[in-house]
Amino acid sequence: MVYLISYDLIAPGQKYNAVSDAIKKASYLNNWLHPLESTWIIKSYNTAAAIYENIKTAFDANDRFAIFEVTKNYYGALDAETWKTVAKMFD
Repeated sequence: MVYLISYDLIAPGQKYNAVSDAIKKASYLNNWLHPLESTWIIKSYNTAAAIYENIKTAFDANDRFAIFEVTKNYYGALDAETWKTVAKMFD
């Protein structure tokens, strides 16, 4: 499955590196994409709830994040190479 993870790290105590590392680790075979500043797309065979449990410790109590399952029905204004990478996640 492909998931979109979006977050707001609320000051103080923003731990961007810890969050990035946790999200990368939650992906299947290092299959992740970071197309926007606070948005990741990952491939994982875990549920959204399991991904949440795996990455929640990287966030501070005042941070906010959400995990959404993505379907092949997507569209937007990203560069062509990014869209190719997104499409490959569904293979």
